[in-house]
Amino acid sequence: MEDYRGELPDQNRKISPATVKMITIIVLIILLMIPTGLISGLINERSGRRMEAVDEISSKWGNAQMLCGPFITLPYEVVQKDYVRTHSAHFLPHELNTNGEAKPMNLSRGIYEAVVYNSILEISGTFKKFDLEKLGIDPQNVDWDKATLEIGITDMRGLTKRVSGKFNKTDLKMGPGLSSKDVFESGISSPIAVDAIQEEYTFSIQICLNGSYSLQFIPLGETTSVDMKSDWSSPSFFGAYLPGERNVGDGFEANWNILDLNREYPQYWVDEGYGVQRSGFGVKFINTADAYQQSERALKYAILFILVAFVGFFLVEVITKVRIHPIQYALVGMAIVIFYLLLVSVSEHIAFGGAYLASCTAVMILVTGYSSSVLKSRKFALIVGGVYAVLYGYLFILLQLEDYSLVSGVAGLAVLLGLTMYLTRNIDWYAVEL
Repeated sequence: MEDYRGELPDQNRKISPATVKMITIIVLIILLMIPTGLISGLINERSGRRMEAVDEISSKWGNAQMLCGPFITLPYEVVQKDYVRTHSAHFLPHELNTNGEAKPMNLSRGIYEAVVYNSILEISGTFKKFDLEKLGIDPQNVDWDKATLEIGITDMRGLTKRVSGKFNKTDLKMGPGLSSKDVFESGISSPIAVDAIQEEYTFSIQICLNGSYSLQFIPLGETTSVDMKSDWSSPSFFGAYLPGERNVGDGFEANWNILDLNREYPQYWVDEGYGVQRSGFGVKFINTADAYQQSERALKYAILFILVAFVGFFLVEVITKVRIHPIQYALVGMAIVIFYLLLVSVSEHIAFGGAYLASCTAVMILVTGYSSSVLKSRKFALIVGGVYAVLYGYLFILLQLEDYSLVSGVAGLAVLLGLTMYLTRNIDWYAVEL
């Protein structure tokens, strides 16, 4: 029998120092994710406090507003056996035109700001003859003396002046409250003179309305037209309909044209029948300089920055044989994590761009100076500083992007990976000794 004397694997072969160092680096990266998680919790806490301050400001100035109307309510009676029941017939305008201007501003409470606005709205249009027959209403049962013109408003505290206007050239006498909550929860109303004969009624109304965050309209008209303008440069159009025309620059101008065919409720009905709020549309006044949101987005890239630093130091160890202790790795990692804490705290007091520049400059000076001592080479330290200058600049660009942030981030990762592969292509990892 042939004597097989092949060498068996060395069961007692020791793990190489390079492998131990890599495992240590991975453990350090995992441990450094703990403080980044704590910073994320801090960002959420501070953001919650800001929202509380915004809600407090809004509650005194005026909350998000929705304007519904005007519409006409006619009360009428129906005799049923031995009792009389009162119903309300609601009629929507044939033509509804709104021309408005909103003037947003920032109000502060401590270090927090809330976006509020003052709007001036000119509302005009027409009502057609009441089609009582289709609703099965006898004109003689209508209490014409109690007919009202009504406008739904979300937050009555936003009214800054008495609402003025005319109905068929007669001055309106608007008072608080609606005749019912069939169409809207709150608002104002005025008695009007109407009858079963007149073919058309005209109206014109002026409203000064304070609010915050957003301004919406309900398309009650058979044809509804809304023209809005403002000096706010970052509007967000939302709701059931987007503007057919818009122009956004230093401010914005937007126009909506909506038909009754575009919604799910008719021009008239009896009592509570439809949720007209679902057809609301309008504009949000967005503050794009939300430091907490941008800080949270920046924090998602923390692992990338830590990984780049540790991989860079490890490669320097491999190439130059300079020994770097795990504690030194950890200190550099903590300096990188501190950047996000600096960013959150400084951005509460100055613009996000300035806070970002100050924070990344402080961290780059800290890391570069420490690297010079650890790596025993000013050249390598300057390379580290240069790499981080590029990374922080790239991260800032990513934070400004909306639609292309993901693809840009992935492209950056691919470039870094490719660069690392290129620089290490000639290293014999089996022969590495630290």
